[in-house]
Amino acid sequence: GKLPEVEVLVGELKTAGHGTQQSLLARMQQASESNRETAQSLAKSAPLLEQLVILALSRDPPTRLQTLSLLRVLCFAAAHHDNCNPNGTVWGSPPPRESEPP
Repeated sequence: GKLPEVEVLVGELKTAGHGTQQSLLARMQQASESNRETAQSLAKSAPLLEQLVILALSRDPPTRLQTLSLLRVLCFAAAHHDNCNPNGTVWGSPPPRESEPP
């Protein structure tokens, strides 16, 4: 189904238990992966990103992993396509390896 408004998501993530948080995060990730505009609108919400950062520091490992995987999707979606390498990453190419000193 469609995601609720971002404000609603933020409120839910703040107050819900870990189980609910994880299923919400999973839904947001699914929606973001299937619709770039959804991902970009989520990535534009400062309160949501703030809440995701808090959850990424959670003491609950599944919540933390689920949050990090959503954040990764949002970061990719927010980047412009012209930053993409042929291998699909958006972080720019790794710096050239410095040649070993003789």
